[in-house]
Parts: sequence; C-alpha cells; structure tokens
Amino acid sequence: MNITNLDSATFGVTDLAACRRFWTDFGLVEGSADGTTIFSCQNGATVVLRSADDPALPDPIEPGRSAKRRSA
Repeated sequence: MNITNLDSATFGVTDLAACRRFWTDFGLVEGSADGTTIFSCQNGATVVLRSADDPALPDPIEPGRSAKRRSA
C-alpha cells in the first residue's frame, strides 16, 4: 500500500497558545469546530490541535513526549 496524500494531522498539545502562534506564523489559516483548533493548508489538508488530555485522542504509542526537541 502506498501513502500518497496526507489529509490531516492531529496533535495533542500542552501549550495551545504557543502551538497556535507557531502554525499562524507558519502561514496557515486558523479556524475552529466543536472547540477544536483547526488550521487549513493551501492544498486543503488540515492541522488539528487538541489538548493533550483530550479524551478524543487515541492512546499514545509510547509514554511521555513523542516529538522531542534536538539540542543544538
């Protein structure tokens, strides 16, 4: 099976304000639906932000943070 398109990516975040600034600075258009923050890309794809403790998110595949910063 080939993956040829990504329609949406959902992130569970602990600092919604910082994440909103990041995607807005990146140039995406912010919207919302049912209390969820949604950013629209030019190609129609979306970036969805939810609180990390939102019960609508699936269980994590590993404990702790899964997107880690690299030290410079």
